[in-house]
Amino acid sequence: MANKSDGCGDRQKRRRIGSILCGKLVTVSPSIMNLKRPMSRFQLAPELVHDCIELADWPLCKLLLLNDSQYPWFILVPRISGMREIIDLSADQQQLFWQESAQLSHLIKSVFNPHKLNVAALGNMVPQLHVHHIARFEHDAAWPKPVWGQLPPIPYSDQQIAEIKQALDI
Repeated sequence: MANKSDGCGDRQKRRRIGSILCGKLVTVSPSIMNLKRPMSRFQLAPELVHDCIELADWPLCKLLLLNDSQYPWFILVPRISGMREIIDLSADQQQLFWQESAQLSHLIKSVFNPHKLNVAALGNMVPQLHVHHIARFEHDAAWPKPVWGQLPPIPYSDQQIAEIKQALDI
């Protein structure tokens, strides 16, 4: 499993400029990632570190799972320092972001079969650019209200996390 750290293959393949995003060829030019700024400067917001489980690094984004087992709740965070809004990304980065968002959305729909998929970029509490992808069900604890602040989180067990990773093939 060490070589399967994300749905895009092993770490060596992922580092190449031309990479595969979950079976779909995505050509990533150096300008998209703004390679003048080293990726090592990127740091995940402390709130996201505290509240989430890191699942994978895709070509542009870090894929997170919010540690609340009441909802399949994923978050994409572009791994570029200083981003607060989607429009802060270059046009090429925006295109890659939306490709990754669509790929995640397809995975969520195929694995969880939600009644509704909520996708939102808010940032009022955590200004670092991040986009929520939440599978919603008519029987979930907060339906039909928004999930934010409705109930205290119920953390995932290690087994549940492993099952989600396996189901998403990451």
